Parts: sequence; structure tokens; C-alpha cells
Amino acid sequence: MQIEDQVLSRLEAVLAEAEGNKENHNGSGGGAPTPFGLYERERNLYHQLINLYRTSGNEAKRQLQDTLGLLAAFHGIIETIKRNENFQEICSSVVDFSLRDLGAEYCGILLFKEEDSTEDPFCLEGVQEKTSFLRIHSGGRLLGSVQFEETVTRLSRESGECLNVGDVCLDARFDEVDFPSVVRSFVSLPIVLNRAAVGFLILSHSRPHSFDNSKILFLKILATSLAHAHLTTSAHTRETSDFVRPIAAPRFAREDHDVLSIIVLDFEVVGPLGQTTSLRRDTLRQIRDNLRAILEGKESVLVQENGELLVLLPGVSGEQLFCRVRHLRDAFQQWKIRQNRELHQVRLSIGFSACEQGQNLAEALEVAALMMHPELDEELSVPA
Repeated sequence: MQIEDQVLSRLEAVLAEAEGNKENHNGSGGGAPTPFGLYERERNLYHQLINLYRTSGNEAKRQLQDTLGLLAAFHGIIETIKRNENFQEICSSVVDFSLRDLGAEYCGILLFKEEDSTEDPFCLEGVQEKTSFLRIHSGGRLLGSVQFEETVTRLSRESGECLNVGDVCLDARFDEVDFPSVVRSFVSLPIVLNRAAVGFLILSHSRPHSFDNSKILFLKILATSLAHAHLTTSAHTRETSDFVRPIAAPRFAREDHDVLSIIVLDFEVVGPLGQTTSLRRDTLRQIRDNLRAILEGKESVLVQENGELLVLLPGVSGEQLFCRVRHLRDAFQQWKIRQNRELHQVRLSIGFSACEQGQNLAEALEVAALMMHPELDEELSVPA
């Protein structure tokens, strides 16, 4: 402001001096009269220039603050990856960072079924609408769309590197693809081990051209970090087939009594030919009763009409939620080990979200329903 005041004072002094010289010159009988408002227009142009300068300076300051905030968040996620030994929690942190700090509306981490491996494919997806919701499953359908998954993974394999599509509506490769609503632009990065892609990190947005080079640089580092974590951490399904560890009811610190976290557990039985069926109601109640033993206080687990279990966790923040998800999953795996061989084929899909800062629980449950059962959204969107 001091420089602006000095420039303004100097300019006005020059204009006043020029106007005085012009009046003296006209008074001596020579020259034409000075056009009215000439210097006023110059002053207006100066003020416009100063306003433009201030606006540009404020925008540069805002971008700098945003960049510093993003770098701080990115440093935090890298430290989390270095400290954490659980692959699911690492993936959850990466998805949460992509939704919250990189501005994506969708983020998915897809790992393929490895050769000679008994583990199912691994997929963790997250969406950001009015609230964020994350889902872990092994179904292998990104956003519930086989067509979307097959198209993105095929093109990503063909590319071999980062695939950045600015607008799917203007790209002829996607003319026959019916994309979900959160996909107008997307970026896909390979997760590479031993020079081969073992999976992909995929982000999308409902607006075109949402991923610039600076964001892609962050994503490339994250994809490399995921590959390292996949190689060095424990198995991502956390199956405990060799022994059963006793689980004691945990004691989790409460940070905020105004927050409510939800966890949705969906079960299906995988048949010998790969077909899936719903879990029997009495078996679902057995699982509910088993999970109740590790809850505390006002926490509860409810059986839903659609065959899901809904876990309500008052006071559990988003930072604590990953740990609770892992604990519930471990409890389910240990229950499954104690059952007959048929129930060993029960597969769990788990989704979770934290309602913080006055977020609406109904909206969180709506997002949860669409993430856990995206085919319902497709059915509702079909015109009658």
C-alpha cells in the first residue's frame, strides 16, 4: 500500500503540474483549450491499473497459500505411508487425500489378482459429494460399472504410463461408453512392481480438464509409494488363516462428540462357479452379535432390510475411523475362520464415512447406498 500511495501522489503531482503549465500556455494566447476531463480519464485508468494489480496480487497470494496447504497435506500422507504397516489404511489415506486435498470427486485404487495367488482382487473406492464415503471390496467393478473399469484399465495398459483424459465427451475412444456422473475427466496412473502394472490409481471429476500437471506430479509420487507399500506391508486382505488371535474390546479415545461415523458391511457368498448369493438372515444376525462384542458405549450395529449391517459410531472422527474399520474387519475374519467350510466363502465389502461439522447423516447414508450398490443408481437413471 505504501508503494501504491507514493505512485498515486507522484502521478497526481505530475498531472497537476502539467495542467498548470497548460493553463499558463493557454492564458498567454497560444494553443487550443485543454479538453475537459483529460486528466480525469488518466486518473481512472491509473485506478483500474492499481485494482488489477491488487486483484492479481491477492490471487497469487491465495494460490501460494493453497499450494503450501497442499504441500503440507502431501507431506502428511507420505509420512503416513512410511509409518503405517497396514496396506488398507495406507490406501484409505491416499484416497482421502485425493478427495479432500486434490479436489477429485472420485478416487479408486485397483489391484489385480496375482498369478498363483489365493487372494481376491482388491479395490478401494471413494467419492466426494456433500460428504466423502470410502468402500473396500473385491468385486473389481469401478463405480459399479464393468464397462467403465474395462475401458479405463485397457487404455491404461495400452498407454503404459499416465493416462490423462481431459474430456470423455470429446474423445472418440469413449463414444460407446456410458460413464458414471462423476466421470467427465479422469487420470489413471499405473502401480508398477518389477516393471509390470499390478494395478491402477484412478481419479475423476464431473468437470472437464480437472487434473493439471502439478496434480499429476503428486499422483505419480503416490502411485510409486503405493507400489512400495504393496511390496513391503502385510497382505491387503488381512486374512488370518493360520491362527486366531483373541480380540479384546478396544478403548478408543473420543475427540469430538459432535461427529458421527458410519460403517456399512455388505456380505455375499461366492459359489464354486463364481456366482454370488446373499447371506442368510440368521447368519447375518450371528455376525452382528459377534461384532457387538467389540463395540463400546453408545455404539451400535443394526441389521438393514437389504442384508447389510450398519455400524454407528458416535464421537469417532475420520482420523480414528480407519482403525475401527480394520478392527471390525479383523473380527469378521476371525468369526469366519471358526465357521464351517461353506461360510469360508463369505466375502465382505465395507464402506465408511464420517459426518463432521454439521454434515447431514441422511446425505451420508444416501452416498453410502450409491457406493455400496451403484447398480441401483443406474436403474433409477434409466428413463421410463
